[in-house]
Amino acid sequence: MNGRGLNRTIGRIGIICVLVLGGCVTGPRFVSNSDRDADFGRFRTFTFESPLGTDRSNGTRTLLSHHLIEEVRRQMELRGYTLGDQGADLTINFYVSTKEKLDVRHVPGVGWGGYYGYRRDRYGVWGGYDTEVTQYTEGTLNIDVIDTKIDQLVWEGAVIGRVRNLEDEGLQARVQGAVRDLFAHYPYRAGG
Repeated sequence: MNGRGLNRTIGRIGIICVLVLGGCVTGPRFVSNSDRDADFGRFRTFTFESPLGTDRSNGTRTLLSHHLIEEVRRQMELRGYTLGDQGADLTINFYVSTKEKLDVRHVPGVGWGGYYGYRRDRYGVWGGYDTEVTQYTEGTLNIDVIDTKIDQLVWEGAVIGRVRNLEDEGLQARVQGAVRDLFAHYPYRAGG
């Protein structure tokens, strides 16, 4: 990967840091899906992929990866799982992506007398509609839980939302809140 591609990847991870969480007007969306055929009762231990999808391409651990590991570990241990080694039952990985989007809205225009003045000048000419176009970045953080034995995804959770800015202040708290809210959709317990 050239320097420009690496900078773009690092920038995307920084963007997701902010998305993750708390940068949305209406808040991020949380979605999850699981393999209904997976035997979650046999899983007791977990580990993290190395390198993680949120690490830099040279394998350097990012702050986002560090905070995700801390909070996912906490959430898994609350559910009775134990952090293991490479032979663990489950392997957890993270991935981030962004895409540019457009929000197009048609809003009442201001005609003679003004629409929101509600016919103040007694039924003037209809103002029609104005078009407002807003460009924004939407980001997605995925948490994958993989059955290590058969190398198959058994649960996936995603946080999707509008990216607001690139500031890192409060990153740890945003990651903790997002992971906690996402794991509310993880109904399984170790050995259960």
